This record gives sequence, C-alpha cells and structure tokens, in this order.
Amino acid sequence: LYNPDHIHFQALFNFLDGRDRPTWNSLFVRRILYNVLAYPFMKALGWEVGGTLASICFNVAAFILFLRGLRRRVGERGAVFAGWMLAVYPGAGYWAGLPYFHALIVPGCLLLMLALVSIAEDPGWRPVVLGSLLMGVANLGYEFVVFFLPATLLLLAWRQRWGAMAASAVLQVTPLLLWTLTLKYYFRFDLLNSNSSAFGAILGAYFNPGDLGQWCAILATVPDVGLDLFFGANFIFLPLLFLGVVAVNATTSRIRPHPAEISLLLAGLALFAFNNFAPEYVNAWQMRGSWIARIYQPVFPAFLWFSARWYQKLPPLRRVAGAGVWGAIAAILLCNALIVFGPIL
Repeated sequence: LYNPDHIHFQALFNFLDGRDRPTWNSLFVRRILYNVLAYPFMKALGWEVGGTLASICFNVAAFILFLRGLRRRVGERGAVFAGWMLAVYPGAGYWAGLPYFHALIVPGCLLLMLALVSIAEDPGWRPVVLGSLLMGVANLGYEFVVFFLPATLLLLAWRQRWGAMAASAVLQVTPLLLWTLTLKYYFRFDLLNSNSSAFGAILGAYFNPGDLGQWCAILATVPDVGLDLFFGANFIFLPLLFLGVVAVNATTSRIRPHPAEISLLLAGLALFAFNNFAPEYVNAWQMRGSWIARIYQPVFPAFLWFSARWYQKLPPLRRVAGAGVWGAIAAILLCNALIVFGPIL
C-alpha cells in the first residue's frame, strides 16, 4: 500500500542516482538526508526493498542509542520503561516499513532529544556545538528546525547564554541554507511549490486578516482542533500516558519538569498557535486543522522522557494504588500493540 506521494519519494533516489531530470522533479528534493543515508541499501537492493531495510536499521539504531542515553542520564528503570513504550509506539511503526524520508521522524526526534537534554544539563560549549550540528544536519531530512531550533533557543535564553544562542542558531540553519542555495543556483531547481510555500502563506495572512468575522469563526474551532492534535499526532495512548503521569506525579514520584521537556512542548505549542490562529489564507496545503496531525509528532520525546523519569523515581506503592498504576501501564502497552499489529492480525 503506497502513499499518494509515492512518486515524489522515489524521485529523491532518482536524483541521487544521476537519472534524467524529469524523473527527480520532486516537491521534496530539499529533504535529501534519508536517501543519502539509505543510498547504499537502495543501490544494492532496489529503492523499495533497500529503502525499507534502511528504514528499519535507522529506527533500531536510534532506539538503542536513545535508550543508552536515557539510562545514563535518568537510570536503568526509566530506560527499561521507555524501551517498552517505544517498542510498541505506533508513531514508529507508521513509517518504519516504508522507503520514505518520513522514516527519519522518530529516530531523528529521539537523537535530537538527547542533544537537547545535553544542552540543558551540560554548561559547556561542546554539547551546544555538537548538538546544534546534529540538528542542522537532521534538518536536511525533515522540518525538525521548527521544533528543535526554538526549543534550543528557549533553553539557552533561560540560561542567559546569549553567545551560545547565536552559535546554535547559525549551526542549525547553515546546512539547510547551503543545500537550498545549491539546489537553487547549481541545479536550477525551483524551490517554491505548494508544499514549501505554506508557512509563507500563513505568515502573510496575519498581515492581511481580511474578514474579522470569518477569523473569529476560525478561532472558535481552535480548542477542538487542539484536542484532536494532542492525541492524534501520537496515536492517542502515549499522550494519554503523559497526562496520566502528570496527574499522579504530585502524589507519587514528585519530579519537576525538565527544561528540555518544557522547551520542546512550548515549541510544539507555538507551531500549533501559528498554524491554527491564522486568518483564512489561500494555499494548496492548509496547515490548520487535524488532517495533517503528524507534523506535531516531534513532541513525543518530551512525553517519553517525562514518563521515564517519573517511573525511575516511582516509590513503592500500596496494593490498590500499585494495581491501578500497573493496570494503566499494561493497558497503554496493549492498546499500542493492537494498533501496531492490527494490520497483521
């Protein structure tokens, strides 16, 4: 079963493989990283088979690296808990069986969350430079920049590290800028299309709001859209786990929110507000509403990191409370497993 944009994803392989220009005239050529990393697999085994195997390899590798980093910074109990949650996380299974660059969303977010935590916890320049470079390269694979650049800047502003803010911004933007200039001036590629023009159209709408009555009608839908997106972007049950953990945290582990968690969630909230509070605008892609919930998926590491820290610090519970907590965790795991294995069953 293929995505309707299948031909646009395949065009990226054609581009790297040096095929005729008409075969790689894709909307998504700016997102080249996944195909660069997967190219040896694709060249040896074909775009579909090789790309799918590469996708699985990248997801497994990021799964291992993330859990090792989580164990080092949070503890073994928290890492085991997060490992079970990730093992049945539908947001990974949604992409990992396809040779599309979307397969980098989950592994990219996991690694970038580690970088964000390092920047938050380590006061030196090394985490800022290496983490920002990692984010900058990752931006060639997906629009991580709209989440992790604001999150990083929020973290560093909170620490009053103004020089590090400037350095991080430059390092995160430079790879994408260089690739964009290469496409425009070397390959003579027109980067303005229905996909890439959406954010510009939204920004323009704020400066030309038009009918205020129509804008008020749009604003009235925002709470319902926000509720749909909060649960829909990460397949209902991981957000539900996060809400449950927040609810019982004050009487159980009593952990405080981590700056990296707060900054990533605020970045996601800011993107939601930008997209959905905008007046009416005309563009082939409408970024408001819940039809494209996956663009908010990158907030999931904040849910996972907070839940893992909560579980790491979870004290011994009385029998009834323990049964409730364990029953809820088992239900979350079962429901996610049913989503992941549903097509097979």
